[in-house]
Amino acid sequence: MIRTIITVFLLFAGAVLFAQSDDSAKDYLYKHHAALGLRASDVSDLRVTDSYPSPDGTEHVYLAQYFGGLQVFDAQAILHYKEGRLVSKTVDLAAGVAERLKEAGGSGTTPPALTAGQALIAAARQVTPAFGRPIATELREGEAFFVWPAVSPEPLQAKLVIVRERERLQLAWRVLIDRHATDGDYYLMLVGCRRRQDHQ
Repeated sequence: MIRTIITVFLLFAGAVLFAQSDDSAKDYLYKHHAALGLRASDVSDLRVTDSYPSPDGTEHVYLAQYFGGLQVFDAQAILHYKEGRLVSKTVDLAAGVAERLKEAGGSGTTPPALTAGQALIAAARQVTPAFGRPIATELREGEAFFVWPAVSPEPLQAKLVIVRERERLQLAWRVLIDRHATDGDYYLMLVGCRRRQDHQ
């Protein structure tokens, strides 16, 4: 009974420490955004994607960058804490996201020129000569899921993301095609799409 209580307490204490490190990482990036060459809006929606300790007690916190509900593809910050103190960091976040998206055309709410289904068809054509069309099955946390047996026995996924392309930002569909059961391959493809312009 005592061993069980101690184990539960240690698990709870560990969860609290991780939560503190997660909050500390977000707070640090928000307070120091200008020194990192970022705007406040660039760090207003950071989401923890992973958090774990090393055997030496160093806690590692991984954060992904989002803007307007969309993930900035491959933009992340990694902060490392030891005994509650920041010991090192790697920050690779996009700067000036709002302004750069406007320069690319449209506002943050303008819909993309391609639908998820169209992006999936374009990606599938690069993988296999498939017949038929994908059938949408569900939308979960901004990610569209499809079935298309001619392409893969596994569900296909498409998610709208923001992509950094040199100095530009643009929208793209991140498409996942899992064909490991068929030919051992797994595809992650970005299908670019400029925002649709609304003409009066």
